[in-house]
Amino acid sequence: MDGTLIDSKLDFDAIRQDIGLAKGLPILESLESMESNRRIECENILLRHEQQGVRDATVFPNVAESLLSIERLQLPMAIVTRNRADFAAEMLVLLPVTFDIIIGRDDGPIKPDPWAPLHICQQWGIEPSESVMIGDFVFDIQSGNAAGCFTVLYTQGRDHSEIRGTEEADWIMDDFTQLHMQLDDWARQAD
Repeated sequence: MDGTLIDSKLDFDAIRQDIGLAKGLPILESLESMESNRRIECENILLRHEQQGVRDATVFPNVAESLLSIERLQLPMAIVTRNRADFAAEMLVLLPVTFDIIIGRDDGPIKPDPWAPLHICQQWGIEPSESVMIGDFVFDIQSGNAAGCFTVLYTQGRDHSEIRGTEEADWIMDDFTQLHMQLDDWARQAD
């Protein structure tokens, strides 16, 4: 969700700095390894940043049109986020569609673990190979690949050489207009 559909403008380097983590360390995994009191303190710092992210959230360009295309095709949609599910739900009201399932970090193992896409496919009664996992970070691609999903890396137009996960994704999408056009093509082929 965040970084793919919604831009919460979270500054992960600032979060790491406020928590006292080295640049590039994964925040959630680092919190899990902390002792109780320190972990609670750092979780509160993360919470403050995420609450600000909810207030600052905007929708990425061309996302609404693509989601409406998916809805017209009557395809189910789910959200898998390393964010809290309640914060995700607050941000998702910015979008013109609803999601069948929202899985946040408190619901089960977090990405890159394949639990969430496997759980969703099980709920929908489909094989993972019949699903698509779209995300903006290597953890999304690794999670989808491990589950057996078709994976799409959304680059937001960034230089591909600067993004981890490009070599692992099945398809690279720079802008949601590409997905919108692809969905329209699939819809015409299905008719």
